[in-house]
Amino acid sequence: MDSEKLQTLSRVERVEFLFGFEAFDYQADLIQQGDENDVAKAAVKPGRQVGKTLTGGAIAAERALSGHDVMILGPFEDTVREMMEAATGHLLNVEEEYGDGILGTDQRNKTDWQFSVAGRLRARTVGTDGTQIRGKNPDVVLVDEAAYIKDGIFQEVIEPFFSTHETYEYYLFSTPAGKSGYFYDKVESDDSFYSPHWPSRISPQISEEWLADKREELDSLTYAQEYEGEFVDEGDSLFPHDIVKPLVGETELSETRWLGVDIAREGRDRTVYTEVDNQGHVRIAAVEEKSTMDGVLGQIKALHRENQYEQIIVEENSIGGGVIDFGEGMGDVLVPFKSSTKSKHKLYKRLQKDVESGELSLPNDRRLINELTSLQYSFTQHGYMKVHHPDGGHDDYPDSLAFANWGRNGEATGKKVNRRSARVNMKRGNL
Repeated sequence: MDSEKLQTLSRVERVEFLFGFEAFDYQADLIQQGDENDVAKAAVKPGRQVGKTLTGGAIAAERALSGHDVMILGPFEDTVREMMEAATGHLLNVEEEYGDGILGTDQRNKTDWQFSVAGRLRARTVGTDGTQIRGKNPDVVLVDEAAYIKDGIFQEVIEPFFSTHETYEYYLFSTPAGKSGYFYDKVESDDSFYSPHWPSRISPQISEEWLADKREELDSLTYAQEYEGEFVDEGDSLFPHDIVKPLVGETELSETRWLGVDIAREGRDRTVYTEVDNQGHVRIAAVEEKSTMDGVLGQIKALHRENQYEQIIVEENSIGGGVIDFGEGMGDVLVPFKSSTKSKHKLYKRLQKDVESGELSLPNDRRLINELTSLQYSFTQHGYMKVHHPDGGHDDYPDSLAFANWGRNGEATGKKVNRRSARVNMKRGNL
């Protein structure tokens, strides 16, 4: 390896010479930031499949090999590991090309490479408060999925890394997650940061047909975030009137149906029983102002005797847990929905996609339409969508609809229930 020749190359040329990494123009622009600025700060807003991990890995590898103290950070172990593997993969390409020992490493493992020329490459997750990365002194920091790290960790732990360095490089990468937080501010408001936008369509390796398939497959919010690399508004209606209104009309259900049951918890909540058939037609089967476990179980059994549901999805709250426990004789038909931030995220993402694609036909029910179009959303630190009703509002009808639609899509158990077995149970008098 000709070290004198390396000194004459730009960083983009050096990355290609060393690692065989031929950067696209937008990737080269980012790599050059560190070559052209004593203090290089960048906040990259990428879509999927644009090579941000390979590009970040190339920056990290080249800087470590050049004698810098480099640290790759992220909120999740998988995220950090992927960029570290990209960086070490570039370095191993150098060994393959120029022979073992060329790198001059004193230590190398999955999270830490130490070079005899004083360069260092480390990868760490930041944890919940940044304690495990305090006291470090890197002069090159790359943070992946920065939008999912608490603001305080940046301000109290990461930014102080640079207090003793006259020159340093600081790169933020992240899928956008709402219009707030440290990453959003750096992209949108901080003029000291270079802030390129890399939507998926910018990559020469991605076809228009592939993106069209993804646009068809996903709801609009997910596509905007994941493939357009866009910040989406939090607090807006998850189901706007202009999307819901065309779905409302007279609906007649087929025999193949699923039932979703949202059981009242407190106050003015209602227990709502909603049916969805295999064609996406929706009907409110029953509504109760007050509920008991015996009453809910009796209503479910009565509706099932009449309609022979494929599945009945019940939220497993205090009463719902009892309904599931005492729903003897219903076999696989009665399915619990275990609520968590992650499961509710998936539940409503599925409903959002089906509403936006026009797969559902909604009854002209005032409460259903009002509650559905009033739902708002925000994002958690880990990127999950959190759906909530406004103050004084309710979500009984949308939840019930979402449960039924969850079953219709085979999400409740991963497979559809055998209708014949349900009918056999009915004939045997088990319900």
